Amino acid sequence: MLSKREIFNLCKLAEKTKSIVVIDEAYYHFNNITALQLINKINNLIVVRTFSKAFGLAGLRIGYAVSNSEVINFLKVLKPIYEINNINLKICKFFIENVSIMKKYTKEVSKSRKLFFTEMKKKKLEIYGKYSNTVLLKLKNVHELENTFEHLYKNKILVKKSNFNKQFYLRCTLGDVNSTKILIRKIKEVI
Repeated sequence: MLSKREIFNLCKLAEKTKSIVVIDEAYYHFNNITALQLINKINNLIVVRTFSKAFGLAGLRIGYAVSNSEVINFLKVLKPIYEINNINLKICKFFIENVSIMKKYTKEVSKSRKLFFTEMKKKKLEIYGKYSNTVLLKLKNVHELENTFEHLYKNKILVKKSNFNKQFYLRCTLGDVNSTKILIRKIKEVI
């Protein structure tokens, strides 16, 4: 995560080469950290958000951009004539008018994250990720990674394996507390 000061400095540096800085706030609703306040102070900043994560609408491929009027007018020239269909528009409208659904989900994910961290720390496992609905669970070696992944897969729990710099991780997407309890129980059956 970049601080507002770092974003400001990055934008000033990019200004020298007439570049635009795009800040992706796909996970904003899980952490409420935003660069939106800088839009009126910086001329070369675009903040983008999606309905994929907190709203759970990844299949719709819908998002939006926020910037100053000059940048937005430039983007309007580039955009396709029909960028969103009526069905997707109605779904988005429903969720915007019922934003409490998303807020309830993000609160549930926050509870799940706390539970997951607590339970994995009891097993002396390292966990990373406090700004989104995903966490990385660090495992000791490739054998533990493969065994845990296979066990979860056999129990219809999909996670992603990550192996970089000779370190081994499972990327777990957290949802409601009950689902997270099942994930924790299945991990504990192996580790």
